[in-house]
Amino acid sequence: MISGYTNPVLSGMNCDPSVCRVGDDFYLVSSSFTYFPGVPIYHSRDLLNWTLIGHCITRVSQADFSGMGCNSGLWATTLRHHDGRFYMVTTHMREPRLFYVTADDPRGPWSDPVFVETSGYVYDPSLDFIDGKTFLGFTSGESRNELKLGEIDIATGRWLVPPRTIWLGNGGFGAEGQHLYKIGSYYYLIDAEGGNTNQAMNCARSRDPYGPYESCPHNPVVSNKENRAHLLQCVGHGDLVEHSDGSWWFICHAVRNYGGFDELQTVLGREVVLLPVDWVDEWPVILGGQPVTRRIERAIPGDAQAGPPSFADDFSSPCLKPEWSFLRDPAVDLCHVDAVRPGLLLQGNAHTLADTESMAFLGFRQNLAWGRLRVRWTFPARQANEEAGLTFFMNERHHFDCFITRRADQLRLIVRRCADDLQVEVADIPLESATVTVEVDTNPWAYEWFLISAAGQRMQIAKAQNRMLSLQVAGGFIGVMIGLYASGNGRANREAARLDFIQYSPTPDLVENFQS
Repeated sequence: MISGYTNPVLSGMNCDPSVCRVGDDFYLVSSSFTYFPGVPIYHSRDLLNWTLIGHCITRVSQADFSGMGCNSGLWATTLRHHDGRFYMVTTHMREPRLFYVTADDPRGPWSDPVFVETSGYVYDPSLDFIDGKTFLGFTSGESRNELKLGEIDIATGRWLVPPRTIWLGNGGFGAEGQHLYKIGSYYYLIDAEGGNTNQAMNCARSRDPYGPYESCPHNPVVSNKENRAHLLQCVGHGDLVEHSDGSWWFICHAVRNYGGFDELQTVLGREVVLLPVDWVDEWPVILGGQPVTRRIERAIPGDAQAGPPSFADDFSSPCLKPEWSFLRDPAVDLCHVDAVRPGLLLQGNAHTLADTESMAFLGFRQNLAWGRLRVRWTFPARQANEEAGLTFFMNERHHFDCFITRRADQLRLIVRRCADDLQVEVADIPLESATVTVEVDTNPWAYEWFLISAAGQRMQIAKAQNRMLSLQVAGGFIGVMIGLYASGNGRANREAARLDFIQYSPTPDLVENFQS
């Protein structure tokens, strides 16, 4: 048992977390949008320390993201365990359409999808096994959101009780992200309201799963939207879970806001936070109604909370590490480990970072604001259209890139900022060799690029504010991925780029709370 812990408990982009407990083990999934493999699944024994153990979507036959923008794809997953089997339900936003996959082992393999027929604009499904029934809830509507609930045959996905509206929310904007529980004699319904920048969690209860529901007298049961001085904002869209000692917890997402009171400046996206739950008069009370702070002084079973994770890869293994993600479909013909000697080969095709088709791209989550990244790659860039290198990628319109290209028959190292229709090159360095080593120092407000000489000396080549990559400017739901990429900008590259290694060493936040 430890006396307290620090949020987030799972850093970097992990939106809309859902958690289930199986014995003494906890499993968590989060939304992955158009990154592949999709729907990461994490394991923990204490709700504090999480390890990535696999993905629920590992085949294009389960979900195809070709032609889709970064903020589309798979939205709002729910994970449940029933009769020895795991179930993950989500929405593919191409149509959109609800589906679930199953597995006996959370590490996989996961089944092909079982689709559930719905109509209209639907998303944020929740699958709940209660009293021998399988409830499937979801959000319906674009302007006025309705939370709907029905019952399905879990073997086929066929509706046994057609869905009907059970809740319109507590008056906040955009009720979504519902989950249903039966605790004691009540059915509890939670939802997230307020949209992406003012999110809060609300609760209602009823003696009947289909209502009518009474609103919790102290709604919202968790929110920081009235506490702008605190680092954690947009708190909501989560799941209740009971610990092995009988204590209750709420696991949800939040963002670390490094901007001012009226801004939302973060490049990390929505991260997973853990909050204690007390039950008072058969209602959930989170943090006694107080603001959500990073440091939580509440006893929880466990030994210690690990520090921020680092990441490194020299591509000496024939298989990619599970932290790597393709952008949209798995472009294994364009991105693969060299079978001859350690290294990653990126064969650029005609597509660019601004396109919505698969290209030579591999990325992992930027999981802390402060850190240092070191990369070495080789690219001869035979023609002026060819480029390959490193990107801090928020979406198709917002990314900062550092790449080798050729201009006037001279290899150049370029640092470029892309934001909407603006493209600005902030560095243009002539190169004597096709091999470069680059370091990037990150903080909440800027990226600083350095070229490393053969003797190990650092030469600053660019420094740029990262506000253009923040949620407030770039919009959407995701966070920055640190990516390796290659592109022919309309034509395929003649040669592949070779990545020798990448090292990412985040450091703990230097900002804890504007208010403790």
